[in-house]
Amino acid sequence: MLDITTGSDGFGKVWQNVLNRFFARYPLNGKFIVHDFGATPGVVNLRLTQAMEALKDEK
Repeated sequence: MLDITTGSDGFGKVWQNVLNRFFARYPLNGKFIVHDFGATPGVVNLRLTQAMEALKDEK
């Protein structure tokens, strides 16, 4: 499940493309809640990718 809260209108297709690429790279299964706090989809993708890289480094 994916729930996105955003204050910006008109980014639906962009969000879909960004998240499709992210989940193609990181095939995850779970519940994800994103509050973008006005960040662009690209910035949110960067933060999600950084989180995945940090998790990868955890032992």
